[in-house]
Amino acid sequence: MSFGLAPTSSTTATLVLGDILTVSMIERNGFSKEQFNQRHPGGKLGSILQKVSDLMHKGKEMPILPENIGMQEALLEMTSKRLGCVGFVNSNGELTGILTDGDLRRCLSNDILTKKAIDVMTKNPKVISPDVIATEAVKLMHDKKITNIFAVENGKPVGVIHIHDCLNSGII
Repeated sequence: MSFGLAPTSSTTATLVLGDILTVSMIERNGFSKEQFNQRHPGGKLGSILQKVSDLMHKGKEMPILPENIGMQEALLEMTSKRLGCVGFVNSNGELTGILTDGDLRRCLSNDILTKKAIDVMTKNPKVISPDVIATEAVKLMHDKKITNIFAVENGKPVGVIHIHDCLNSGII
């Protein structure tokens, strides 16, 4: 049945040809996901391509203390930063441990405030690079059943990302 209008199959074929040419040029010129994200940061594709560094808490927002600090100070830091964790560093500034809300519940005792963080923390925590695509952080957190992960460079923490940061960004 014809309505006297332009055939729709030719417009569809033109769109397909345009897509083929676009993909061919992308492959030929080595156009990367990172370059796409720089030119199109909005929308679902842009959000999926965000890096950990785009979402992580850094600087004064990052809950970090020396590993030999007392538990009272550690709990105050965890509470004030509101991320459900605190990371601990050695004298070289390298991340040596983490204490999460879950860790705290598992080790809760009458004498918890008399202990040092180094005695309670989870040593050698899972870490990630700040340059990694944030969806990889989500996958790691899901696989390891954790809600926070520190981003490190040369062993030193540069930020921390929480699963809620990923949810709020729209990547999941």
